[in-house]
Amino acid sequence: MKLLIHLKGLYSIYECPKCKEGFKTRDLDVKHEKVKQCRPCSEKPKCTQEHFSMELIKVYPKRNDKNTRNDTFVDLRCPMCSNIHSYQAASAKRSNYTECRDCRIAKLFTGKKTCTGCKEEKELNEFTSTRKSSTGKYSRCRLCRSNAAKERRKTLDKVEEYGKFAEKTYNITREEAIKLRQDSVICDICQKSIEWKDRHLDHCHSSGKIRGILCPQCNKGLGLFKDSILFLENAANYLKEHNDTF
Repeated sequence: MKLLIHLKGLYSIYECPKCKEGFKTRDLDVKHEKVKQCRPCSEKPKCTQEHFSMELIKVYPKRNDKNTRNDTFVDLRCPMCSNIHSYQAASAKRSNYTECRDCRIAKLFTGKKTCTGCKEEKELNEFTSTRKSSTGKYSRCRLCRSNAAKERRKTLDKVEEYGKFAEKTYNITREEAIKLRQDSVICDICQKSIEWKDRHLDHCHSSGKIRGILCPQCNKGLGLFKDSILFLENAANYLKEHNDTF
């Protein structure tokens, strides 16, 4: 950047290469290329039309009385009813609404719904039911939700990503989860060797305590038996009575 005025101390006036305006910054930040342009030019636009599927009308701050902080709100025009509705910017970006709530509910009476993932209008039977949504259906179709779940499972195969997942889910440190999964190569129940991606951390659902490493089949089996010792003992006695190999 071009030096305009050298000030006393650590600061100087430089010319922004983008807007050609002078701004004050530290000489060391310019020398080490930490600052390449002025702050208004370096800041990315928070809310633009590319963030929303509906037409963006207005962006404005609004005080939220619930948490006493200022949030950014946007006014979006619904393409179906042409009405303007106010949304919280973060929520509108995340949900990526294609129409307003009233139009989404009205569309349910026609037996169709627009998926927020693939942006296609599909039949209601292609969406999973849920009580969390006002429409009674998830915003994404079954196919989009299945593809997203597959992508999440791929990231769990990586060591660091699995460490973050285990730290959040099992309430243990990232290093402990990775070490436990790396050291245990044999299932604690069937005694078969298992690969890294198939090693499951088995935990108690009531206390959250880690019990060991299991293969997918044994881990699922315990879940089907509801972790009940009585059910497992009854199953073993049942096999002993009706199987000649014992």
